[in-house]
Amino acid sequence: MADLASSFLSGIGIGVSIAAPIGPMSLLCIQRTLSTGLHSGFATGLGIATVHLTYGTLAVLSQASITAGQHEKALFFLMSGTLLFWFSIRILRRVPILDGPLESRQSLIIAYFGAVGLGLLNPLTPLLFASVLPGFGRAGNLLVPVVTGIFAGSLGWWLLLSGSVSILKARLNAAMLGLINKVAGFMLAALAIGIVLEGCSSLLAP
Repeated sequence: MADLASSFLSGIGIGVSIAAPIGPMSLLCIQRTLSTGLHSGFATGLGIATVHLTYGTLAVLSQASITAGQHEKALFFLMSGTLLFWFSIRILRRVPILDGPLESRQSLIIAYFGAVGLGLLNPLTPLLFASVLPGFGRAGNLLVPVVTGIFAGSLGWWLLLSGSVSILKARLNAAMLGLINKVAGFMLAALAIGIVLEGCSSLLAP
């Protein structure tokens, strides 16, 4: 029982450490929460947590980081950057609405699967898992409690983030909300361009 609890808590720590750094997925969760509400932000976080669960399971099973050759890595970066740039353009063209209608089930499903797709192509995710790889050794070989903890830790973080942003939204007016939306869109676009340039650099490297 002690081993189960220890593995679960270790998994929670890994999940939080992977989810907490501010990156493209955090910006996407924040922007969706501000633009379309708490449910959409949390659906986005649930999608990202699902990706973390997938990577965590692979990492625990292999006890090694997920790596690829230089050519494959370059193509992965190019696809990820292109997709992220497309998301940033959509965000910049969107007009946030305060106190808009509740999200439909279909829109929440789209938010979830969109986050899963972008999370799987996010090159920062495997790098973050590689950085916390020693934590998998301390967690032991108990697959179920470790990956359950990773999912719980990641999901808890996204719930905290989207909930906090949703509370903040009540204090914003339409102009401030629009400005934040533009800033998030431009930041995502900058990250996308950086990822694409990194992919081009890797592709052209000897």
